[in-house]
Amino acid sequence: MEKDRKEIVAELKEYYRSEGIIVGKEFNCKHKNECNQKCNDLAQGMQCHVGTKYGESKIKTLVVSLDCGAGGVENIEERTKTVEIGGNNPHMRVTTKSISNLLYGNDSKANKECLQYYAMTNACKCCYNKSSDQLPDFFYEQCIPYKIKEIEIIDPNVIYFQGKRSLYGLSFIDIDNQTTDIFEYLKLVSIGNRKTYAIKCIHPSARGKHAARKNKFYNEILPEINNYLRDRFK
Repeated sequence: MEKDRKEIVAELKEYYRSEGIIVGKEFNCKHKNECNQKCNDLAQGMQCHVGTKYGESKIKTLVVSLDCGAGGVENIEERTKTVEIGGNNPHMRVTTKSISNLLYGNDSKANKECLQYYAMTNACKCCYNKSSDQLPDFFYEQCIPYKIKEIEIIDPNVIYFQGKRSLYGLSFIDIDNQTTDIFEYLKLVSIGNRKTYAIKCIHPSARGKHAARKNKFYNEILPEINNYLRDRFK
């Protein structure tokens, strides 16, 4: 039996409480001391966004992003409110367009209504307090079990992984008998006893030498992937 949003949020809150993934001074995850030794100026305890209409669409979508950066930490209610307002930074503009395209098709624009229907978590629960730079690999590796448990609780049927570090600790499987270009990026991911559609996305904020590849992915390849997925959930 599928869980509704209320049950998912309650389960996440209890998990965060049990693991000490709490915003601010009460943060007390089991890796806290090790991470503080690597960096003594961390913002700690980012929880996830669960859209206020999550589960009301056939396609239950989760975005796994990197760390939030620049001191970003919020509890579920705060994070959900922030996301649903709709950020205007490059990351959120591209994410909104991607989810909107998946839910509403190729004729849709970046419809902010889509932000109510998806969930979003950060692969790392901490970030630099003042810098927007990404934390090193060490921090993402510490958070692998938390990310996996969040995915299990949120129970999506499509996951967008944004950036290399979001993939750490997971096992991906090729989709059988598929040879077109989209299947370089579209896989299945094994989480517990479930296999879920997974898109290995180029990070939406990629720039410099990666900009051309990012633009091709989001303008040409991802819409094809979204078309494929929409057909599977008709």
